[in-house]
Amino acid sequence: MIQHYPRHYASARRAFLDGAKGAVTSHEIKARGPDGEALHMDLTVLGPADARQVLVITSGVHGLELFAGSRCQSRLLADADRLPADLKVVLVHAANPWGAAHVRRNNELNVDLCRNFYDTDNPPSRNEDYERVHELLLEAGNNGMEGHEAMAALAGIRSDLGERRYNEAVMGGQYRHRDGFAFGGFAPSESRKVLEPWLLKHTDGAQEVVMLDLHTGLGEHGAATVVSMQQGAALTQAQAWYGARLVAPAQTDAAEFPEVRGHTTPGYERLLLGRSVLSVIVEFGTYAHERVMKALLADHWSEHSGIHPAHQALIKDELLECFSPVSREWIEAVDQAFDTVLTETLTGMQA
Repeated sequence: MIQHYPRHYASARRAFLDGAKGAVTSHEIKARGPDGEALHMDLTVLGPADARQVLVITSGVHGLELFAGSRCQSRLLADADRLPADLKVVLVHAANPWGAAHVRRNNELNVDLCRNFYDTDNPPSRNEDYERVHELLLEAGNNGMEGHEAMAALAGIRSDLGERRYNEAVMGGQYRHRDGFAFGGFAPSESRKVLEPWLLKHTDGAQEVVMLDLHTGLGEHGAATVVSMQQGAALTQAQAWYGARLVAPAQTDAAEFPEVRGHTTPGYERLLLGRSVLSVIVEFGTYAHERVMKALLADHWSEHSGIHPAHQALIKDELLECFSPVSREWIEAVDQAFDTVLTETLTGMQA
């Protein structure tokens, strides 16, 4: 049966709070919603406080990707009996509430949180290839002549660099242009400053921590692709758990899975030093990569161009559809895909 499927931040949060039955830790961020309303990161915990194993499930790191992840978390709260009695489960809802409320991938400072978890003592290297595309990306989402010319120039750069290197240039993270694509920020974001202490507190004393970060927009429509940014024993373990559905960017030439700077995974590994950490991204596919990128480029352009609100609303509608399709078939597929990944995760943790 189709249960609540939120495609709006406030309704997603309401469903999560209802499912958690008030047992929630909340942080009100400084930025406000579209109507000036308060926005929150929320956390709830299931299972014993002193568990040896902890499963952390996060949603909304990329703001507008919150909604499928929120539904997964709310469904899990309603079916918590499936969880092993000795397992602690930490659910972090809306890591980027501003992005969810404003239908944006990034936060209010245009920071991509998945590029913001860099080592502050060893900042990421400059993304030299990004310098070639920055100005073009600002214009590429324009549906006028300027946009077509920018897209043609980007196509030439793609041909020159090759598909994978081009995607790493665009999506791999950069730390110079505040108005740019995949901007990792000049400093740790508010969300990171809240999330890191939460994780330390709720994994204190644990020997094993498994992290599932729920996203949308990449992969086959309705299917779950599990992405591991780790190497060594953690990657081997993830491959054993998830099999063919797992992709490791460090071990594949697939252009749609570029390596990135400042990712959450190495950030979590540094933060939780001394614990066994397995961290994966669960991507629920929506539409073809070309359509999704076109929507992201249009949104990127619209945020910097001062276009009419009616035009921007159309762009937001397409962007939301690209990351949270409204079809019953997609929702049911995501339900099934998440249940499968969760079962694989719980089976692996119990082995």
